[in-house]
Amino acid sequence: MRGESDAYQTVPRAVAVMPKSYDGGVSTGWHSHPRAQLLYATSGLTLVTAEDGTWILPARHALWIPPGLFHEVRMHGQVTMCSAYVTPEAVGVLPTGCRVLEVTPLLAAALPALAAEPMLYEEDGRGGHLAALVLDEIARAPETSLTLPLPRDPRLRRVCEALLQNPGSPVDLDGWAQRGNRGWGYADVLPYFKRMERRIGPGDATYRGQDGPLAVTDIDWRRPTATPSSKA
Repeated sequence: MRGESDAYQTVPRAVAVMPKSYDGGVSTGWHSHPRAQLLYATSGLTLVTAEDGTWILPARHALWIPPGLFHEVRMHGQVTMCSAYVTPEAVGVLPTGCRVLEVTPLLAAALPALAAEPMLYEEDGRGGHLAALVLDEIARAPETSLTLPLPRDPRLRRVCEALLQNPGSPVDLDGWAQRGNRGWGYADVLPYFKRMERRIGPGDATYRGQDGPLAVTDIDWRRPTATPSSKA
């Protein structure tokens, strides 16, 4: 993605819009841009990860990414993008950090229209008017709360990043412990749950919930019948 967007980073225009399609499961890898980016997928679902958060972009939403911020984009299903790259000089009052923006119908129409213009569009012609409209609409776009902040604890962050890579991972608590997350095993975690449920005393399987005593039976989770019976 970085190589293909180089021309859009250096063209002497305030805004350059790049259309591109991706297959499902594709990742851009970690990269950054010298320009700010309005990452907008006209179809499909994208998941964008940066150092301090993860953003989900459904239809009619875009992510504003400041210049120089390293990020990765993962495609879920076939994705068609129409991303705008904005020079630092043109950013002005636009957002200073990553923001998920609701794409207005006018902005949604202006982006592909500008992409259809020559990259070196006439600044006092249709291309220049469309670029000015794109900047105005970005500044006016309402912000939405589609951010998933990543935890700072390195163990929990490793787990979260692994689940983002593979949401269907079958790894259980003992599996995460074996992968270097010390203290994550079932035997390590169980005492915290017991303490949280206000266990009455040693050897007593009665726990207190919000509405009174709650009966909990200790189970050997490593038995072959434990998982099916607990799910039932």
